[in-house]
Amino acid sequence: MPLSATPYEPSAVTWWWLNGDVAAPDRPALISADGEIVSRGALASSVQASARHLLDQGIDRADRLALWLPPGTARAAALLAGMAVATVAPLTQARSREIAEEDLRRLRATRVVVGNQPPPEVLQAAEALGLDVIAFDPFRMPAHRAGSLPLPASDDIALVLQSSGTTSRPKVIPLSHANIFAGACSVVEVLALDSEDRALAAMPMVHIHGIVATLLAPLLAGGSVICCRERAVKQLVIQLTSLRPTWFSASPPLLLALADEVERSEETPLACDLRFLRSVTMPLASFARDRLEALFNIPVLEVYGMTEASSQVCSTRLPESGVPRRPGTVGVPAGPDVTVLNADGELCAPSEVGEVAIRGSCVTRGYEDEAQTGWHQDARGQSWFLTGDEGWFDEDGHLTLSGRLKEMINRGGMKVQPLRVDEALNLHPAVLESLSFGVSHVTSPTTSKVVRPV
Repeated sequence: MPLSATPYEPSAVTWWWLNGDVAAPDRPALISADGEIVSRGALASSVQASARHLLDQGIDRADRLALWLPPGTARAAALLAGMAVATVAPLTQARSREIAEEDLRRLRATRVVVGNQPPPEVLQAAEALGLDVIAFDPFRMPAHRAGSLPLPASDDIALVLQSSGTTSRPKVIPLSHANIFAGACSVVEVLALDSEDRALAAMPMVHIHGIVATLLAPLLAGGSVICCRERAVKQLVIQLTSLRPTWFSASPPLLLALADEVERSEETPLACDLRFLRSVTMPLASFARDRLEALFNIPVLEVYGMTEASSQVCSTRLPESGVPRRPGTVGVPAGPDVTVLNADGELCAPSEVGEVAIRGSCVTRGYEDEAQTGWHQDARGQSWFLTGDEGWFDEDGHLTLSGRLKEMINRGGMKVQPLRVDEALNLHPAVLESLSFGVSHVTSPTTSKVVRPV
């Protein structure tokens, strides 16, 4: 049965940093790892001046800007400026010129935008492809001339990101301004963010979580963002106590590394202002959640998300929401409509296992350059985006995930879910982390798989 997370449907995209009249201009918007504050007014001025600079370089909506700046407030401002006038394709750190070149081709970049001391691999790849390189610092732009910027339309593409799923070749995912606006608004709603909240943004602002959940959502709520330069846990502990964020969202390994560092420091309870932690990108074991909640004495929210949904799909809720937490589930829908479909495209009944499917204003229009866009019609002729994840809803609308369909291990006809093997291994006190996957077996190399823990 499909479940709607929220009745919110954005009729227009409104990014306040593109407006001429910014409310509360002196309030913090971005904060560097060293504590330097960029006010809301200063951020808006920087973004608008940077956007005009890009327009002066001949950039328009048809351009795709491959963006590389080091982590920090400048990267955040450059990202906002780039999306204001064109499509932005954030670049991760490439290991070689060849990989950087392949990324630029796959993303169909038309220009490369860099900050100070860009990686040589990016410059070499741009030169090999004949792409212009624009170097600038968004906080050192001359004051923009009078007149308003041409604002993006809701269906203009804001971002193109590469999938981080299980396919050998990343897929390119276009996301419109309406997509990411809806995704950010759903994060604001689920987390009850307001102007007093401050996010500690340790996840890279090159992926959907870092961009939508820990940058756009806090800014839309009127709050502020601490832009980390690195994810060293010692620095994160210092920032928790000195810069006083109210929430922190990260992957389970980073959350547990943070817990280890806090325990080593013997500063428990830690003197900080956190009101919740948020676990993303992969499942969080129940014992790990219990450990984090006991150490920090705050709730830990578990999130199921994906790039194609502009961040979150389902989430557990804060205690004050009144939505009970069901152990083993990823909570209830938190943005798109969510359902589970069987192999015939029919809606599954509660507790019936099938493929998780989504739709809504935050969901991508479809993959680029792929034979399948990701959208399919169910048995009733309604369109859904298939996630590739297997799971089921309980009677009260809580979603349980059982694994990735393409990761399912077929061992002589017996279906093995790697996620369940990992969970069992992690319960053993001698196991810190585990990862299960299938490998070819010597007795039947073409059809049989076995599980090998790592």
